Amino acid sequence: MNMMNFFWNIFTGGKLKCQYYFDNTEKTINFPSMNTNISIVKGVDITGELGKISTKNRITVPSGISDKLIQLDQNQYNLAVAINALPKNERSCEIKKYIQVLLDIHDLVSKNSNGSIKTLSPIDNISTSNNIDSNLKKYLDDRHFKSTALPDNLNLNQGYVIWPVALLTKTTYIHKAQSQLIKLLTDCGWKLLVVIGDCGKNSNIKDQVGFINGIKKIIESQNISFESNAIARISDYYEQDDMSDNKNLISDVTGTKILKSFHNISEGLVWNKFDSLIKKNYDDPKKTLINNRSVLNNIQPLLTWALVATIVKESKSKAIVIAGEDEQEQWDYVTNNHTNNNLGVIYIHELKKEDNKTMDQEDLLIRNTQEMRSKLQVGNMAEWLYTHFVELPKFTTKGKPAFCKISDDNCKQYNDNCINCLFRTGQHFQDVHFDKDGFVDAVYPLSNPAN
Repeated sequence: MNMMNFFWNIFTGGKLKCQYYFDNTEKTINFPSMNTNISIVKGVDITGELGKISTKNRITVPSGISDKLIQLDQNQYNLAVAINALPKNERSCEIKKYIQVLLDIHDLVSKNSNGSIKTLSPIDNISTSNNIDSNLKKYLDDRHFKSTALPDNLNLNQGYVIWPVALLTKTTYIHKAQSQLIKLLTDCGWKLLVVIGDCGKNSNIKDQVGFINGIKKIIESQNISFESNAIARISDYYEQDDMSDNKNLISDVTGTKILKSFHNISEGLVWNKFDSLIKKNYDDPKKTLINNRSVLNNIQPLLTWALVATIVKESKSKAIVIAGEDEQEQWDYVTNNHTNNNLGVIYIHELKKEDNKTMDQEDLLIRNTQEMRSKLQVGNMAEWLYTHFVELPKFTTKGKPAFCKISDDNCKQYNDNCINCLFRTGQHFQDVHFDKDGFVDAVYPLSNPAN
């Protein structure tokens, strides 16, 4: 069987991991990750022609071929994204292209090594995604992510990263965006907890399990590891029996302790203040809906705050909550009064409508690439999509996206900060050298909650 057919048989069975293999900063290429991506489909190790270079180690490569490797690496990434978005019966041609790019990467490294390829030591042989440096907070700050009580070095004293998720009928683009941020934190060593808010308007939906499985699917698509009890409903925590501590979801976090936190937090909270917190920056029709919701639905934020405060207290470690930017005032109340600086919060950017009002995540309807293109001018949609689905992954990959042909000198001017270049100071999103169609083609598969 020739090499092309060998790859063909491997890849026809499942979806690919979308990842970059070349680190231009360290001049290394991650063949183990390439091997893992192939093995994930059929469990087959790469041998034969690719075996000329060991796939068991990450290797350094000559700097003179960096530009070509960056281009090839971007090509394989874009192809992997496109392939995963296609029905299985339509993947054939794209899979062949993907296989050829992988072979081109291998051939380029082989032909230009001249004996200069160096296998890294076991200590160095850690993928870039597991070796994120302490600049993550600065990277987020520079990309205009708001945060509260966040440590400067996210690689130290890692505790829980807590993801509160309101129970909905289906997962949304917001969930996909939040998972991009969570991925960076778990790669730093933070341990994921997902809290499903099942006290809201959809608490009686028949397919709760389907929604929770959708959240699991999103987490797994990011290759985020999590324990079996890491995803649980709020009600699961409150119903815990104090006498069965060994069966509790988190050690020492019992129903009674959570209720005590609930009492402490609500005791000092004036109703008018709480009312303004839960109505956020919504438009008047949404605020009217909130007025007409059940009490249990409206106090779900309070139930969540009490649970998070208890987790922080009993785990005796730092925790980070992932929330929406429109929830900053809510979480400021908790962090300022009930967690003794042991709780930090990172806010994904607020998605806004034309009138600068918060867009409800259930109203974010993008069903295909054509609809995404048509909505790029709505509110801050283009910047929001770029920030979460291009700029966040770029922290690890470091690569310039193929759809951006704006000059490298321009990149240097903005210190490779695409958000400032395209949307803030530079306003280059409208530049003729920025391929909007290519941008949508790359982002839609990553952001589509159905994937």
